[in-house]
Amino acid sequence: MLYADKGKTPAWPVGKNMPLKVLKTNQSWVYVKAVDGYSYWVKKNKLSNNNLKCVAVKVKKVNLRVGPSTKKALHKFRIADKYTSFKVILSQKSWLFVESHLGFKAWVSKAAVWPDIK
Repeated sequence: MLYADKGKTPAWPVGKNMPLKVLKTNQSWVYVKAVDGYSYWVKKNKLSNNNLKCVAVKVKKVNLRVGPSTKKALHKFRIADKYTSFKVILSQKSWLFVESHLGFKAWVSKAAVWPDIK
């Protein structure tokens, strides 16, 4: 859960693999920036410390592909909505091969996700 203040006002429940940019930390709280552009507090023990690269959809909807090209067929799940999060498996030019929390894998355009992955 992300909070507008330290534990007093719940702002946004976040799911697995949601990327957050750490802005500052204190004893038991971390101040982070989320994909929506706002900053929140989160309990330090709720954050992963495993160096996973994760991204979230920053546009209204993005097509999921079976390969790294707009010429490739759509994945069977077809689209991902804004704020859907993924674990990054591979980066290839302007595409990312990602895995959802449900376990399916697909290709997504780097231009449609946050944070920027080089």
